[in-house]
Amino acid sequence: MKVISRLLLCFVFSYSPAVSAQIAFGKLTPKELQLEVYEQDSTAHALVLYERGNTYFDIIADRIQFVEEYHVKIKIFDEQALDKANVSIP
Repeated sequence: MKVISRLLLCFVFSYSPAVSAQIAFGKLTPKELQLEVYEQDSTAHALVLYERGNTYFDIIADRIQFVEEYHVKIKIFDEQALDKANVSIP
């Protein structure tokens, strides 16, 4: 009984709605390509279209390691925002 309870608990906490709604990262939609100005802020130089992070433990080379994944899709409207294209993760 304890084993079933633990498995059920692990399943409940590991399920994420974000996983089921996968976005094809890297694929630009026609709407994103045509976007020249962000309507809610016409002075914006760039817009984050998609941002997702994932953190987990993995066994790499017989060691448990902490892994962080970060995906971001940024629409650059003008040259003033070119520095926003460089993303670094410490």
